[in-house]
Amino acid sequence: MLPKIMASMIDSGIGAEVAGLGTGYILSRALLMIACIGIMIIGGIGGHFFAIRASVYFSADLRQGVFEKVQNFSFKNIDNFSTGSLVTRLTNDITQVQNMVRMLLIMAMRSPGMLIGGIIMACSINKELALILAFVIPILAIVIGLLLKTAFPRFGAMQKKLDNLNSGIQENITNVRVIKSFVRQDFETEKFENANSDLMNTTMRALKIVITTMPIMTLAMNITTLLVVWFGGNFVVGGSMGVGDLTAFTTYITQILMSLMMVSMLFLQLSRALASSTRITEVLKTDVDLTDENAGKKDKKVEAMFMSALQLVIVTGMSGAGKTVAVQSFEDLGYFCVDNMPPKLLPKFYELVKESGKITKIALVVDLRSRAFYDEIVEMVRELDENEFNSSRILFLDASDEELVARYKETRRSHPLAMEGRILDGIHLERELLAPIKSNAQIIIDTSKLSPRPVSYTH
Repeated sequence: MLPKIMASMIDSGIGAEVAGLGTGYILSRALLMIACIGIMIIGGIGGHFFAIRASVYFSADLRQGVFEKVQNFSFKNIDNFSTGSLVTRLTNDITQVQNMVRMLLIMAMRSPGMLIGGIIMACSINKELALILAFVIPILAIVIGLLLKTAFPRFGAMQKKLDNLNSGIQENITNVRVIKSFVRQDFETEKFENANSDLMNTTMRALKIVITTMPIMTLAMNITTLLVVWFGGNFVVGGSMGVGDLTAFTTYITQILMSLMMVSMLFLQLSRALASSTRITEVLKTDVDLTDENAGKKDKKVEAMFMSALQLVIVTGMSGAGKTVAVQSFEDLGYFCVDNMPPKLLPKFYELVKESGKITKIALVVDLRSRAFYDEIVEMVRELDENEFNSSRILFLDASDEELVARYKETRRSHPLAMEGRILDGIHLERELLAPIKSNAQIIIDTSKLSPRPVSYTH
């Protein structure tokens, strides 16, 4: 309405100055414009307030629903997504959907209304001049469609890269002791830099589409305005169109193109939100493997199978090779870990394990201090293996001399057999003492180049 009022002010008000109608008419039109602006301000503030309120409450309810769903997931369900991916879906993805809902509530009615209203008002002023829009709008629609087609897969790839980054951060925080024990800071730093650079490059590829939209729309607006002024000026000179109508027509053209720009930005945000909403829907539609109905049921066949598969693992190796980390990993895998148990207590310990019926996997840690009765341990385990245990294994952890020296220096510890602080001499002496143990081991792991993930999942 404002451009139309402005046109009447120019043509009727200023043009009628000689007749004495100009000043009063201009003032009345100005007051009407002020009233319209006041209504627009009130409507705009109210629309933004309720749109933001609705989007925030919507995202809070959605986040609560996804969180409750994840709380019911089994370990298998979590592994299908990864912890980092679930964190991204609960935070960044829901934020993208929230922004989409907010923009949708603000612009979904406003932009099409401005577009249709502007076209109607422009045609009412001059139908011939409005034909320019018949060429501009289809071209812009095709360009916007191509941009959206290119942007959608890029935004999906960007969210996946963010998943990888979050998973890496979560693994580093969880396994910080493992990383320090194996002196893997440089490796993990390089791994994070690669993931971070990958996310940055993917994000830039996606946002280049958004960056390209504004110059294209601005160029189209300027070219269209130039054509309107050129052809409209000829109509004004010919007397078939007034100066005020030309001014109003130019304003309506700007309004139409601005509404197209708003629609394009809305669709770009929508394409990004669709990628996020698809990922959120995957979580909500996932069937939970373990439910309350079947969690308490006992399968006798499975129970008998586990009891028949009672396992014993003896963990030993070089000092600084990672026995402490190995014990933590075995505990994570469900092993009952015992540190330096005297061999004579093993039969009694087995009776207690058998009576409990809950322990099926045992890890016995033997370090350098217990080497005096190592032969006794091997003999006792051999007897138990023949009569009771389904299987027993000896796990020997080793590492190169250079890596062991680096770990001792990193942790500022002294080797238990080092004389006068000479770490390398202590390592060589320890290798000689443990050579018979290593020769009898069923599993030998060199931890020199292991990253935290392989160590955590070794069993």
